[in-house]
Amino acid sequence: MASYGSHTTYSINGRQVPASVGQSWQAPTSTGLRLVHQDPGHFAEDVKPQGFKTVRLAITQKALTLFGLGLLACLVALPVSDAGLLWGDFNYVFWLGQGLPAAVIISLIALLIGYFLWSISMGPQGVENMNIHELVTLVSTMVCMVGVILVLSSLALYWNAYQVSSALTYNCKGSAVTRDVRQYYINLLTLRKSPDCAAKFSIEECSGYPNAAPPVYRNYFSTLEGDYHCSGFCYTTSDVALVQTNSSLLEVADKPVPGFLEKQQTSVLAQDASKRIHRELTLPPALFSQNPYKTSCDGAASRNLTYLALGISQVWWAIGVVLIALSAVVGFGEFFCCARKVK
Repeated sequence: MASYGSHTTYSINGRQVPASVGQSWQAPTSTGLRLVHQDPGHFAEDVKPQGFKTVRLAITQKALTLFGLGLLACLVALPVSDAGLLWGDFNYVFWLGQGLPAAVIISLIALLIGYFLWSISMGPQGVENMNIHELVTLVSTMVCMVGVILVLSSLALYWNAYQVSSALTYNCKGSAVTRDVRQYYINLLTLRKSPDCAAKFSIEECSGYPNAAPPVYRNYFSTLEGDYHCSGFCYTTSDVALVQTNSSLLEVADKPVPGFLEKQQTSVLAQDASKRIHRELTLPPALFSQNPYKTSCDGAASRNLTYLALGISQVWWAIGVVLIALSAVVGFGEFFCCARKVK
């Protein structure tokens, strides 16, 4: 072997073979010559690491679009239907409006449209070059966005509905939320108790009905009585009549009767009669019919908000928390899996 400057030549069977710097020729084998790198830099460049390899997904653009839209549609189907129930409920719309249900429906549908436009904009080449990491990131991001929308909507719905329901239940006469509604109801009830109007079937037949309250309040009370079969709104009679009634009933209940069982039955009947008479005295006549309703309209409206609005808010909260937690678990799981493969 001879060396001249930066070139090295090897003599094999009388022939001079040049070699680059950092390379050497080993003895010939049965398959020929084998070139071996001696320079550490060249050796590091030629040897490939045996770690994580990027795996491309055999998926088409159409399949990715349909799969993503199907998954998102399943996630948003229940919240959109719940928002539709709130949108169509007259009691909820009267107190809280249609803003929140509309915002929820628009946000979830916009998420579907945004995903569709994004998948279309990628093109076939972009979809074919996706790997598992990018697909998992996409799914977890979409699921997390649905969860965030539901959690925020749940908080807003619960807070607004709870304020109105509490005002109707505990402070119907003095709350600022119910003050205007109660005042217009008193105007309608005053007209209804007038001699000319009391004998008619509905207050709508009475003169002065259009001036007693704005149309939105008149329609609300009419629908409230017709759907919930109730009468009265934040209305109570005088305490004197209630005290006299309760005193007479207690005297009947305290009269001695022969036998222990007979006395217990009489006491129970007296208590039931007390509740029934108390309810009849505290409820005014119906405005839009002559039916003797036994349920107060403010209580019916409060129960509707409690079971509908507050119930839906709790369902949205549970779904949103589960989706956010699921997205976090999938993201961390994919991250740690990739980290272990690289090591």
